[in-house]
Amino acid sequence: MTMVKSLVNPPEHLNSVAIFGLSLTFSLWLITSWRLFFHYFGCPCSPTSQEISRVPGLTMRRSFHSLLWISTLFEGIAYIEGTISNNSEIVAYILLRFGLTVFQYGAFSVVTVYWIQQCQTARAGAHETKKIFVILVGILVSTSVLLFAFAVWDVVDLLLYYDNIDDFVANSMLHFIMAPIVCVTWNILGINNLVCVYLIVIRLVKVPSWKNLGRMQKFRLVMHKISGMIICAICYMVRGIYVIIHLAGISYETDWMYWMGAVWIPTVVPSIILLYAFRRRDRLPGWIEGGHVVDLVAPPTEAFSALSNYLTDADHLSVSEATPTPRPSLEVDNNRSKSNGLYFYDFSQSDSRSGRLSGTYPAELI
Repeated sequence: MTMVKSLVNPPEHLNSVAIFGLSLTFSLWLITSWRLFFHYFGCPCSPTSQEISRVPGLTMRRSFHSLLWISTLFEGIAYIEGTISNNSEIVAYILLRFGLTVFQYGAFSVVTVYWIQQCQTARAGAHETKKIFVILVGILVSTSVLLFAFAVWDVVDLLLYYDNIDDFVANSMLHFIMAPIVCVTWNILGINNLVCVYLIVIRLVKVPSWKNLGRMQKFRLVMHKISGMIICAICYMVRGIYVIIHLAGISYETDWMYWMGAVWIPTVVPSIILLYAFRRRDRLPGWIEGGHVVDLVAPPTEAFSALSNYLTDADHLSVSEATPTPRPSLEVDNNRSKSNGLYFYDFSQSDSRSGRLSGTYPAELI
């Protein structure tokens, strides 16, 4: 990309741009480091309770934070090497190639895969087959592997056949091919985010209580769920569009708008949104605030029977004589993030005489 070349070898009038970019990257790296430490080790002020609730292994949330941390680290070192000390342009190029192209794309792809899985396992009735979700995840995995393979090939071509960045950018056919590949992959990521938006809206509309909400309630609920996805999708696609602009020979490297649209906004805005959306740690099933893990045991059948008899004016019967009625299933999948709002309570087995609504409802609507 021409963008990478200008980052590692900027003219004098771009020094202010380089310093501002380094400041943004360093700030983002600090925030990511804090959140990464929290997701792996918890809060130092309450180590006992955090250890009880800690989920072992590499989860989707930790994968996202780890990849984003590596991306910001590589980008920050590249700024220092290529734009301030100006001692190693090739090293800066390699760091930027892997930081912006491989690790950052991988971090955002992990989030999109997480959203797709949440849509697949949501209890709201949907007509999609499992093949659709497998295809969406397969596309993201394929594009990530494709970007990694071409990035390695691009770096090997630079190290073996060229002595400096200028000759490589001007004469390497592989470097020229990388531009449309980067454009296509980032636009694919944006389209996948928009598909997640569609899937979530379909599931919300199919909730039985949806028709009982007012227009403003529907709008607020929908925007609360999909606004972050839409903003991230726009940022991904804007980056791809700017790559095509450079491929067509239109250069905006001397303009602050180029750096805002091609580098900083597509990096900082999705990162902040996703860091906030993934701010909660992975919790073990049965975790409650206060540092305890409890068994999710439903109340005995007699309790529901007594309540049903009371609501139907049959409270003269004793609990032992009451006919048991089906209990509603209140199981909640704790692995699903509250921020995505895709888990549901199932009241389909509730007794119609008890006055409860039947059907499936999102947690926020009950």
